[in-house]
Amino acid sequence: MPLDHVFRPIAVNKTEFRNRVVRSAHGTGLGRGEVNDDLIAYHEARARGGVAMSILEASSVHPISGLGGVAAYSDAMIPGYKRLAEATHRHGMVMMQQLIHTGAHAVPADGSPPWAPSAIPSVRHLRMSEGQGDVPIEMTQAMIDETIAAYAAAARRAQEGGLDGVEMHYGHSFLIMQFLSPTTNRRTDKYGGSPENRWRFGKEIAAAIREATGPDFIIGARLSGREGVPGGLEPQDCREIALDLEATGLVDLFSISTAGYLDFDRLIGGMHEKHEYELPWSAPASRALTKPTFVVGRILTLAEADALIARGDADMVSMIRATIADPEIVRKTQEGRVDDVRPCLGCNQGCIGGSTGPLMQFGCVVNVGAGQELRYGDDKISMVGEGKRVLVAGGGPAGLEAARVAALRGHHVTLCEASDGLGGQVKLARKAPTRDEFGKDVDWCEAQLRKLEVDIRLETRVDRELIDIEMPDAVIVATGSIPRRDGFQAARPGSPVEGMDLDNVFTSWEVMSDEADPGETALVFDDVGHFEAIAVAEYLLEKGVAVIFATAYTSVGPQTAGALMRDPALRRLTDHRSGFTLVPRMQLEKVSDRTVTLRSLDSGQDHEYEADSVVVLSGNVANRGLADALDGYEGEVVVIGDALAPRRIERAVHDGHYAGLGVGSEEAGTSWSGRAVTPPPNPLSGGG
Repeated sequence: MPLDHVFRPIAVNKTEFRNRVVRSAHGTGLGRGEVNDDLIAYHEARARGGVAMSILEASSVHPISGLGGVAAYSDAMIPGYKRLAEATHRHGMVMMQQLIHTGAHAVPADGSPPWAPSAIPSVRHLRMSEGQGDVPIEMTQAMIDETIAAYAAAARRAQEGGLDGVEMHYGHSFLIMQFLSPTTNRRTDKYGGSPENRWRFGKEIAAAIREATGPDFIIGARLSGREGVPGGLEPQDCREIALDLEATGLVDLFSISTAGYLDFDRLIGGMHEKHEYELPWSAPASRALTKPTFVVGRILTLAEADALIARGDADMVSMIRATIADPEIVRKTQEGRVDDVRPCLGCNQGCIGGSTGPLMQFGCVVNVGAGQELRYGDDKISMVGEGKRVLVAGGGPAGLEAARVAALRGHHVTLCEASDGLGGQVKLARKAPTRDEFGKDVDWCEAQLRKLEVDIRLETRVDRELIDIEMPDAVIVATGSIPRRDGFQAARPGSPVEGMDLDNVFTSWEVMSDEADPGETALVFDDVGHFEAIAVAEYLLEKGVAVIFATAYTSVGPQTAGALMRDPALRRLTDHRSGFTLVPRMQLEKVSDRTVTLRSLDSGQDHEYEADSVVVLSGNVANRGLADALDGYEGEVVVIGDALAPRRIERAVHDGHYAGLGVGSEEAGTSWSGRAVTPPPNPLSGGG
């Protein structure tokens, strides 16, 4: 179909955007407070891929305003801005900087209280399970004036650095929105009370930026289409705020999204949210404005973007996660190669999950190059001089990616899978409610392998006999893992569980494969803390089975909180019609035919629950049979994914990519097991 709307240029102020695909600001963790080579390479890759405009991640205008992507309050940013502008302009992309003051959410390094319109503590820390934030100090007029001047000075730095514009963050519960909202603004002076007074602060910032930068510099504003809390701003309020701001003539570009810290998970909705899920809240404002607008919210294809623009919901569309998964999505679509666009899963595990994780750096489950563009990515895959015969054992995420990359390098690849279909554990995971899109990358990889003429052999188990017959130059062992059945529990590793061999004790795989008879009530015991147990619980609940969810943790799925998946799951589970009971901080002690004994990890007291079945999730064990059988094999042997050590899907895909790159090359190293592997990069150096 022709995409007449999304590829049409548009003028913003006096700057032309070459198409209607843009990227709103988002945290990466790459800059580490500066505009460095990794951050520049990340944005340049999307510029090269055809994106019209990108906004550099939210950056602090003031030292006390809270952490941001780079220090927009410092002149030290100007040289980095110049390099970023040169790199992105070279490919025709407009580059802007988002400016932010986090207000009550800030954690000043000097221990002083954060600044806010009123002395109302932040809910940010409550969302992170840390309780309320410090009570902020109500900003004086001098503080307000200082902040307005800081915005203007930050905008001047961006302009001096060659960027095309700045965006004021007007939403997501940050300082300007704290002034806008009656939930956080209790002032009685000229900045509080009436809507006109609450709107004053943001408009004074816009006026100061325009005075500092002149008429041709783009000034944007990002608003939330609603606040998402009783008594907060609703779509009609946000429409009026946007129209009032537009009437000043100071703002050239409007970005409308939704929510804030009071409705946090909807800021970056995962696969449980439908495509374009934010439009009911953002479209009322974006449709009313005459200045150019763009919207966000799981818009994953250019066909979706084109239809949205054609309807008049917005003038442009922000596609962040789609362009993280495939930086070439615009160019591939223009060239008619839609089937080659690698899809975003909406799992949030690599992007927002990485940004909030221990390394505080984003990545992507399906795109190894995300955040490491200087070293990895499909554009870095080079052909080998002479292809080798490579056999990949296992058709899960690790094996699929290994086969794809090895084939792209020119190797002759055979992929053997013991079952009757590709996908490994993903075949089960995608059966859970709201999780079908988890399998999109498996589908894409399979299509890519067939296009690359990889020899795919289903229902073919690889053993040493087959290897000795085939005699490949290299074997990539991606045989995965299987669930533990011994009752191991991380919090009590030396404590055995009585009754694990009973017929009413099942693994998650047996439940998701419909091989288990759960009865009317099932007790799901989760010792892992990721999404797997949530998926099992939802799967059972949708079948009408009452679920007792027992876990060693304080809530369901603690490892999913950073990916913004835990709270939506709790909304679906709690008060489910089939009956859901959460029992936290427990150890599995004993299973019988009709009862389960749990022991409190805190009091040590035993508690008995009636259940027809028990589903135990205590991690997996690696399938190392083939790897061990190949000890002494003359060719290369690479052990990856869960076969090396059971981990998450991101590590499986990344292992596969590195293996596909390294097989048959001098880059291969030696793993702890003595078998050749491609050494993963050091994540602390920006390589993982």
